[in-house]
Amino acid sequence: MRIDLALGAPTAMIPALCPMGQIELCFAHLMKVNCSPYKSYYSRARSNGRFVILDNGIMEVGRAEGADVLLGLAAELRPNLVTPPEILHEGGSTLRLTREFVERFEQAGLFPATQILGVAHGANLRSWQRCFEELVGLPYVARIGIPYDLAFDVRSTAPAGANRLAVLATRRIEICEWIADTHRDIAVHLFGLAHPSELAGHSRHEFVKSIDTSLPIMAAAEGIRYEVDDAGPYAKRVLDITMPHDEKIVSLARHNVSVMTRWLTRV
Repeated sequence: MRIDLALGAPTAMIPALCPMGQIELCFAHLMKVNCSPYKSYYSRARSNGRFVILDNGIMEVGRAEGADVLLGLAAELRPNLVTPPEILHEGGSTLRLTREFVERFEQAGLFPATQILGVAHGANLRSWQRCFEELVGLPYVARIGIPYDLAFDVRSTAPAGANRLAVLATRRIEICEWIADTHRDIAVHLFGLAHPSELAGHSRHEFVKSIDTSLPIMAAAEGIRYEVDDAGPYAKRVLDITMPHDEKIVSLARHNVSVMTRWLTRV
C-alpha cells in the first residue's frame, strides 16, 4: 500500500516525469489554454484512464478560478476530482464558496464520474477544524485537501527563529495526527509538500490517499539528490512551468521521484 503521488513539472518535462506518479493533477488556469501541450497531456491522460485531479490553481497564481471555469473544464475533462474555489486561510469564506459550488455541481450532472475535493482552511486551529468537519458533511465531497502551508501551530509551538519549512512540515504532521484521532475514516489529499521529512509521518495513515508535489523535480533543478536516508536540505523552489527540457534535470528528478515513492510506501 502507498500514498498515490501526482507530480508537478515544467511543461517541457511533463511527458518524461509525470507518468512516474500514480495519479495526475492539473491546474485550471493552464487547462483554459486550448491546443497547448499542457492541456493535451492531461486530456490524453484522462482519456487513457489515468486518475486526474482538476485543481483551481490558487497556489500557482494566488487566486482560484471561479465556478464557471471549473465546471466548464470539468465537463470537458471529466476529472475524477475537482477542487472548488477557495480562499487561503479563510475557513468561513471557503465553506461559503464550496457550498455554492456544490449546488452548481449538482445541477451540472458531473457526478458520479467526477466528485469534489474540498479544501480545509482556517486562520487558527479551531476554525480549521470546524471547516474540515463541515466539509465532511457536504454531498459529493469525496476527499478533503490539506494545504502544506497551515497558518497556525497545532500541538507544538514553533520556537523563535525556527526554519519555516520545518515548521510547516510539523504542523501538517500534527494536523494529520488529529485526523487520525477523530476522523480516520475520511479520505485526505495533501496539497504540496514543505519537505520530504513529513512523508514518514503521513505514510502511517491509511486515510491519506494522495499527495501532489513538484518538490523532487524542482530539487533536481537545484542539484539536490535524495537518498533513502537523506531527504536533503530544507529548500523549496516554486514550480517554474516555463523551464526548458534539460536531460540532466530529468535524470536526477527520476531518481528523486523513485526515492520519494519508497517514502510514500506504507510498511
